[in-house]
Amino acid sequence: MNIGSDARIKFYERGEKGPAQFDAGAAAFESSAFRGLQVVTAVPYELSDDMDAVQMLQRSTQVGEYYVMSAPEVFDAKKALSPQYMDIQIYDEEHDKQVVISFKKALYMAFPIDKRFEILPLIQYTDVTDPAIVHMFEHIDGMSTEALDKVKAALKAANDGTALTDAAAVRDFAKQIFCTPAVAGNPAAATATAAAAETDPTARANAKAAIALKVLTGILAMVAAGVWVPVEIVLARPFIEHLMMSAIMMVAGRETGATLFGPAGARCARARGSLVCRLRARAL
Repeated sequence: MNIGSDARIKFYERGEKGPAQFDAGAAAFESSAFRGLQVVTAVPYELSDDMDAVQMLQRSTQVGEYYVMSAPEVFDAKKALSPQYMDIQIYDEEHDKQVVISFKKALYMAFPIDKRFEILPLIQYTDVTDPAIVHMFEHIDGMSTEALDKVKAALKAANDGTALTDAAAVRDFAKQIFCTPAVAGNPAAATATAAAAETDPTARANAKAAIALKVLTGILAMVAAGVWVPVEIVLARPFIEHLMMSAIMMVAGRETGATLFGPAGARCARARGSLVCRLRARAL
């Protein structure tokens, strides 16, 4: 009777080539390396017949991600940007596909207005010499005539239907959107001052809401027109749970040697028996 054949090798470990690889020594097993590391997979641990197997190296991990919507740093200043230049594409885990998050949708969700319809200072600049404002003005001034004409036409509706005649008018429109009323030359200063002096709370709230709406629509209009804008929106997914696999890395290589374990079993015939265990030590 033979309960442990010399040729018995587990297929999920080495497959049908297992016996030949065992006879070939450590070199055959090192061939299954990944970037210089030998990879050995862990088999799920069976607790009992009526319970699911447990993967000993698996754990639940909390991770977070964030994405930034921002204007490009390098672009052709003579041309208008694409109307979708602020949109981003991210992976939707729930639907298992890539989805586009539009700047318009993100801005509506993140627009910084408090309960009093006050525009928070996240997108308001107090100095026209700020590098972000200067960069925006440089894009407007550096556009070709054809590109600037398209921008002026696209911004007409957001400018209460009034046509913008030249680059200076586009700059004034941008200043009205991105600079606080305290900035000299801002067309919104008079409206803001009147709203602050209004004694009727409802009228004051309505005036401030109108300014906030103008800022919102102005930003969207400038992005749609392809003008570089000094705005960034951060989208965060702080609570993501993944099932992660651990990896155990150990010293390997020929200098460590190798001990190979082969099939083991027992044989008995009548009154005589023997125990068979094949080991092969390799000092390399």
